[in-house]
Amino acid sequence: MAPHFRFSLLFVALYVIVKMLLFNINKHDEWYLAIIFTNILFLLLAVFFTVRVVYKGKQPTAITYLDIVKTALKPGMLYAILLSGFIYLYYAKIDSGFTQKRIAETTQRAAQFYDAEKIKNTDKELLKLSKDEYVLKASQSAQFIYSPFVASTLGMIGLVFMSLLYAIIIAWAWKAYLYKL
Repeated sequence: MAPHFRFSLLFVALYVIVKMLLFNINKHDEWYLAIIFTNILFLLLAVFFTVRVVYKGKQPTAITYLDIVKTALKPGMLYAILLSGFIYLYYAKIDSGFTQKRIAETTQRAAQFYDAEKIKNTDKELLKLSKDEYVLKASQSAQFIYSPFVASTLGMIGLVFMSLLYAIIIAWAWKAYLYKL
């Protein structure tokens, strides 16, 4: 099995285990940010270990930055695709209550926020809405934003950009320092 495939699968599987473990012990809401940072760390580790396995022992002068970037992007893109699929399944099937809870929180905040003096400076169109219409509009926006499809799509886009950033940083670091590891 190719290193990029092996490390992508390994770290996606570890993320799924962590996420499902926290879901089963009902700590996934409390540890929401920790789960996100774990995801970012696992992406970095998948990219780094792939580059390390592929280029360990090779002279840095024989390797170009572009070669390292292309090698580093493979596990990052695969990780992004696999994880976005899991995120969609998780929020659509496993924890569908999360979406409903976020929509309810947004609707409640919209009801509290509605005050003509506060929204007067933000948008003149909002002044024309009654409080009920304003809350309904906020609820409809929240239903779209917190939908599993949007969450997985935005997650994938974010992971793709982070993969590119990590690939560039690791390519520079590998050529400069890390080839000695």
